[in-house]
Amino acid sequence: MKLCASCKQMREPAATYDGLDYCQDCEGEFSPGQPELFGLAYLMATVPFHVGDKVECRTAATLYDGIGTVEEIDIDFKMGGTPVFPAFRVRLEEKSQEDLPDELWYVENCLKLV
Repeated sequence: MKLCASCKQMREPAATYDGLDYCQDCEGEFSPGQPELFGLAYLMATVPFHVGDKVECRTAATLYDGIGTVEEIDIDFKMGGTPVFPAFRVRLEEKSQEDLPDELWYVENCLKLV
């Protein structure tokens, strides 16, 4: 019995990739030779905000813009987001100023859950 590198349970190893043991249940979840999938799966699990979350928005993490709802998440550079630093499109519902657009893109440090 060895510690499975994925589920962290003591189990019989079914496969070993890059010196790490995986049990039968976890072995099929990952393909050998593609360590970037491990990293991407971790990053996707740690996205701090999700579609539908109510957030307080601040430009440059300082200037209060208002409160809104996350409508979209970008991780593919389309609107400035990356897998490490995603961007969030927020529809502002309570604006601090009337001339602000209805939707704006923010990064993580500019948002806070309400």
